[in-house]
Amino acid sequence: MRMLARGLAAASAAVFGLVIVFGTVTSVAAAEGCPNEALRAGHSRQLADCRAYEMVSPADMNGNGVEQVFAVRGDGQALAYGTLNVFGDAGSSLTGKWRAVRTSEGWATSSLNPPLLGRNPNAYDEPVALGFSADLSGALLGTRYPFDPRDASPYVNLSDPGNGDLYLLDPGPGAEWVSHGATLPDETSFDRAFGGASADLSRIFFETAEPLTAAAAGSTLPNVYEDHAGALATVNVDETGTLIPGGAGIGRGQSAVAAFYSGAEFQGGNVNQGHATDRSAVSADGRTVVFTAPLEPSTAKRQVYVRRDGATAEASLCRFGPCAGEGAPSGALFLVASPNGGTTLFFSRDRLTEAAPAGGGIYSFDVATEALSFLTPVGTGSVGFRHGGLLAASEDLSYLYLCESGSGVSVFHAGEVKPVAAVPCNADAGPAGATEPTADRAGGAVPGVEGITSQGEPRPTPDSGYVFTTTAELGGYDNAGESEAYLYEAASGALRCLSCRPDGAPARAGAFLGKGSGTFENRPTPLAAGVSVRNLNEAGNQAFFVSEEQLLPQDIDGTLDVYEWERAGTGGCGPAAAGYSAASGGCVSLVSSGTDRDGSVLEGVSASGEDVFVATASNLVPADTGTELELYDARVDGGLAAQNAAPGSPCEGESSCRPPNPPPPAAPPAASAAFSGEGNATPRHRCRKGRHAPKGHRGTGARRRAHKHRHGRCVKGSRRGAGR
Repeated sequence: MRMLARGLAAASAAVFGLVIVFGTVTSVAAAEGCPNEALRAGHSRQLADCRAYEMVSPADMNGNGVEQVFAVRGDGQALAYGTLNVFGDAGSSLTGKWRAVRTSEGWATSSLNPPLLGRNPNAYDEPVALGFSADLSGALLGTRYPFDPRDASPYVNLSDPGNGDLYLLDPGPGAEWVSHGATLPDETSFDRAFGGASADLSRIFFETAEPLTAAAAGSTLPNVYEDHAGALATVNVDETGTLIPGGAGIGRGQSAVAAFYSGAEFQGGNVNQGHATDRSAVSADGRTVVFTAPLEPSTAKRQVYVRRDGATAEASLCRFGPCAGEGAPSGALFLVASPNGGTTLFFSRDRLTEAAPAGGGIYSFDVATEALSFLTPVGTGSVGFRHGGLLAASEDLSYLYLCESGSGVSVFHAGEVKPVAAVPCNADAGPAGATEPTADRAGGAVPGVEGITSQGEPRPTPDSGYVFTTTAELGGYDNAGESEAYLYEAASGALRCLSCRPDGAPARAGAFLGKGSGTFENRPTPLAAGVSVRNLNEAGNQAFFVSEEQLLPQDIDGTLDVYEWERAGTGGCGPAAAGYSAASGGCVSLVSSGTDRDGSVLEGVSASGEDVFVATASNLVPADTGTELELYDARVDGGLAAQNAAPGSPCEGESSCRPPNPPPPAAPPAASAAFSGEGNATPRHRCRKGRHAPKGHRGTGARRRAHKHRHGRCVKGSRRGAGR
């Protein structure tokens, strides 16, 4: 890491590059040898790794702030995001869905809103961003609005304007309706539920109780269908093509209607927002899909099936003892599958193989050979239960992070279980507002599977390690009951506190993986599109988190900021570097400015960690002169000449686009000559009278609460629907 050099200067100095902290003046010199140094002016100059800010969202959004990021392309060159209202060339008056792509000229934003047809939309017509192709060229939306005139589901009233359906947006105008049957126009009243899709969106899986194929004729229960190049096929059929009775659902069978629900699209982790509950249940190439059957009656024992290239296998088939040749007597629960579709993990309390104990646990099914292997028990003794389960899994499933008895985290690797941390954990809860290790998405009630009440979707994590937060005191650091971010390094087994104060002083505020709490407690996590924030890069040497703690002198806003941790020995990080902590085994540096009193939010990270996307109201480049919440990329070797020129100024080349140095940051109140101890009290931003942040969700129906926080900013509420 090209760390910023720090040194002491005279307290009377007042030139750019000096940050006054606790009565001293600390120099923040530019990193040596940055190829983009001409573009690292202003706020960018304090960034490590030769990062520079690039404004991703347009400078003029008609007064709209960024709501959330839906998806980040792996290379960081594109992302999709949403805004409360539309602007520019949006195809409709519904809330804005946008795709931003980095070009040689800068970031270009285009609308993902399909054009309206017929009636004006209302609040419950709101499209939900279900998923995106890996390159972000295509998008999949769930909505009750009939973007295709053949979608003739009857309009009943405001809260029931039609069925939830799936629409595919490829490059080009219009939207393709992909969840219909052969009989058109379709005037029936059956919702669709999104289950998953291939990485290129060429194969899309959904559920509906409407019988759409000959194989499902006469069925009144939900069945699983695949749309592939316009051809529709039933998925939950046996090797003879006969429908498996009792209904079926993709993954755990907990999918929700592909439409706007509950009055708010962005309620993080809410299963009623149409997203795929189990993202790994469909392989990247779409050739493999995992489903659960039967769903009815509720007392029936659910089994896990895998269908690949038109052939179906019962993964949870008992291979040993009295149950041999039958499904798991106590039922089975899907957990996670590898991206290539080759391996499926599930839970059952039954002894399905000779190597398994009497109480069962986690099993691994090899799709190619149909071999079943027992991996490890889960929970108290040999029986899993509500809080026990799988918290996270590496992509190749070689590392499984387990919640044991609700009171400890362990890792399963190479046939062994090793302790990670003795901390509370919960495998059935989503991460919104949680300060303990949890599964990624909240699980619902699981009928038909004994030994476990609920199981959330395991969080994806690199092979290199696992990042989590907890309020438990670990490693002797006095966290004063605040949440801290920790990294478990898989190779060494070391547990490192990423967010503990580098000076070793007791904590005064907490750290979070994405959004935080306090003024941001009503700011939703980016989950509605099926994308989680990446907190650890693929190499495992950079981690990203949000903290209200002042971890560096440059952080003077007293609220949430985005931080980067880098392992010692990487780049310029070492004992003499700024932000180094022996306790963390690395260096921390700011990714956000540290000067936005409304706080900043971590919205996404590229696979390499070179692109970190931050939402902030601060104007981090001269081209940003608005007050909306903007989206920035803190990019390694980044920076755009056009954005470093003030609006209206000529810019004919990189050398002519260097802005004048801004004034130095304001000095915080003096305290001591060294950055240690309690320090200054952390100020809390409060809304003006008449503007407040109510707790709980954003309400239901077309009208929202009168006032709310928007990314920590106090703003007036708005009315969804037509006529905006």
